[in-house]
Amino acid sequence: MKKLFLTGLGFLFAVTLTFAQSAESQEKARKKSTELTEKLELTPDQQGTVHKAILDMYVQKEALKADQTITEDAKKERYKEGAKEKHAKIKAILTPEQKDRYEAWVKDNKDK
Repeated sequence: MKKLFLTGLGFLFAVTLTFAQSAESQEKARKKSTELTEKLELTPDQQGTVHKAILDMYVQKEALKADQTITEDAKKERYKEGAKEKHAKIKAILTPEQKDRYEAWVKDNKDK
C-alpha cells in the first residue's frame, strides 16, 4: 500500500512539473513575441506566426532537456537546428525592413 501511495505521489509530482514547464514556456514565448512586436512593428497576422514559432522552440527545448536518452552535444545540436528553423519561419513572413531589424535584434541578443 505504501509503495502504491508513493508511486501515485511521484506521478502527481511529474505531471505538475510538466504543466509548470508548459506554462513557463508560454509565458516566455509571450514575452519574446511582445518584444518582437514592438521592435518590428508586426501586423496581427505576423504576431500569430511569430508567437507560434517561438513557442514551438521553447516546447522543443523543454523536450530536449527532459530527454535522457541523448547526449548533451546532441541536445545542443538539435537546439541549434530548432533555432535555425525558428529564425527561418520568422524571416519568411517579414518585410525587408523588418528583416533588417530582426537580424539586428538577433545579433544584440547573441551578444548578451
